[in-house]
Amino acid sequence: MLDSDVSKDENGDALALAHSRFAKIALWTYVGGALVALTMLFAALISDYVNDQKQERHLVLLQTEIGAHHLGRQLRLMANELSRLGLRAEVDLLDQNMEPERALLQLIQDSSAIFRDGIAIIGVDGTVAWAEPQPFLQVGSSFAKESWFINLKRRRHVQVVSVEPERADDSLLYVVAPIVRSKKLTGALLGAIDLAKDDAFYAKPGIGQLGDLLVATKSGAVVFPPKPPENLNKDHWFKLLDRDNWSPFLEEVDLFGKDAIVGVAQVAGTDLLLMAAVAVDELYKPIISRFWQRAALGLVLAVVPFGLLVLAMRSSLKTFKKSQQQAAKEEHLKQLGKAVHLIAHEVKNSLNGMRLGLDMVITERVSGEQKAKAAMALRHEIGRLSDFTTDLLSLSRGIKPRPGNIDFSQFVSRIVESMNDLASQARIDVEIEVPQNPVVAQADPALMQSVLSNLMVNAFEALESVDIPDPKIVVKLWDSNNQMHIRVVDNGPGIPLAIKENLFEPFVSGKLSGSGIGLALSKQIVVAHGGDLVLEPTDKGASFLVNLPMEGHQ
Repeated sequence: MLDSDVSKDENGDALALAHSRFAKIALWTYVGGALVALTMLFAALISDYVNDQKQERHLVLLQTEIGAHHLGRQLRLMANELSRLGLRAEVDLLDQNMEPERALLQLIQDSSAIFRDGIAIIGVDGTVAWAEPQPFLQVGSSFAKESWFINLKRRRHVQVVSVEPERADDSLLYVVAPIVRSKKLTGALLGAIDLAKDDAFYAKPGIGQLGDLLVATKSGAVVFPPKPPENLNKDHWFKLLDRDNWSPFLEEVDLFGKDAIVGVAQVAGTDLLLMAAVAVDELYKPIISRFWQRAALGLVLAVVPFGLLVLAMRSSLKTFKKSQQQAAKEEHLKQLGKAVHLIAHEVKNSLNGMRLGLDMVITERVSGEQKAKAAMALRHEIGRLSDFTTDLLSLSRGIKPRPGNIDFSQFVSRIVESMNDLASQARIDVEIEVPQNPVVAQADPALMQSVLSNLMVNAFEALESVDIPDPKIVVKLWDSNNQMHIRVVDNGPGIPLAIKENLFEPFVSGKLSGSGIGLALSKQIVVAHGGDLVLEPTDKGASFLVNLPMEGHQ
């Protein structure tokens, strides 16, 4: 088919490419926006993750403090109750009568939950005078050599003492209050708390949820649980306790064979420490799970719309291609109709002229001179039809130059000189500007002569179609940057605005009798040489510029 079909196909490809580029831009814009959104989401999630870690750590410390406060409260209640009992009249170890004391201890042990683990009276010599329940402490056993009893005798203050239990499942704490009469120590009251079976110790919110719970002395002796963990890392344990400031604190340390967050709080008024150890992975497990759930949800929310957008773009592209193919078919038929109409018109005009000339030649009523003129006209029409079909074939088959070295300074001058007669008859001034030095480039001389002749003839026809003063054509040749340039300018009416965009397409012409092949063929010839033919913007007339590489086109 003619080159117009190729041009339309190229335009269709350009539209498809433009649509594809738009789709890519839309997709990449979405991807960029999604990446920014995901980056912000992950930044927010990481910030939340860090804050959640801080909150969990703070909660461990807070619950540790609550546990220490609760244990200290129990110990203070027992100490206060023992001090109060020590002031009662029934408690008098100087009268050698233990019946009132026994009755009092039995009554208190039966009625008070504070002393349910045991209560006892100790003499000034450290001997157990009585205990309730009786198996709690053996009457007659002595604490005289215990350091805490010696301190009690010296300081006469309430003491909380951790003791070595008789049974392996006991975790005993003694609260010892002095009995003073007339400023003299007459004995002591002793109450016991067994942390291993004291349900109230776990009754406070969160205390039973802290993981590994320990009660120890500042020296490192474990009071609770009854059996210290076998996997306790002693080096880290004593390093944890090696400090002067006992304000509540958190430490991440390997105590039980894995990293743990350990909260430590001192039990007020005692030498005891309450510790809560929670494995790091267990503490942060819900936070990590929540982090990845949110991240996965964010990714889904980003990917799903992207997938829908891709599907929509693909569907749109398919629809566009179908519409494009249909439009291309319609445009193809339209251009084919134009080509057929133009060819039929040109052939018909030539045949009509040939028929008239032939009629004059064969008729006997005209003179010999008229027959000769008719024969010349007939020959002209045959030549015009031959040129038209030659151009049409060249346009449809494509241009294949046979380049050779041409000195365009002389080449352009010869072509312009060949137009002198035509210029004189039309009274059109033709100026030529060529350099004195040779301007050599590789080109097909026949094809380039066709281009320049076509541009010159178009300029002549444009100037002859209007009545203007001083019609003029200027042909200029120059070279720069290894490029050769030929400009053909006229001061005629110029190119109609309606056809400027499609001027170099086949069958587009601004002349009533034009075929629309000349400029299209000229454009193809120049492009086949590796150059270009363009219409330059001008205020008046028309200006065509031929650009050719001087080293030739392979």
